[in-house]
Amino acid sequence: MRSRHARTRASGRLRAIGVTSAQRSPLAPDYPTLAEAGFPAVELEVWTGVAAPAGMPAAHVARLSTLLGRIARSDEVRSQLVHHGYDAVGVDAAGFAKRIQSDYQQLSRIIVSQGIKLE
Repeated sequence: MRSRHARTRASGRLRAIGVTSAQRSPLAPDYPTLAEAGFPAVELEVWTGVAAPAGMPAAHVARLSTLLGRIARSDEVRSQLVHHGYDAVGVDAAGFAKRIQSDYQQLSRIIVSQGIKLE
């Protein structure tokens, strides 16, 4: 069964210009990345993460990270995520912090360059 979005694309009522990820989506391989479509400065992916309270002991953070990564990469969870268009990456705390910082910097540049103001 195809998703409602796939049916909308197939009917011609929706025209995508590309995907915002660095690589083409396995769910929509015909669509280029925005970089391939001529927008090299745009690369945004939706992600979900788990944050812990500041000051949590490093051993607890490492253990939590290991367990959540194992769950995210399990066959059962991965198949459900892929079915819904997601990819289970499961990075450690340092990788997650790096991702947050990278996205913050990229979005800050976009906000400043476009003159976006909070109202």
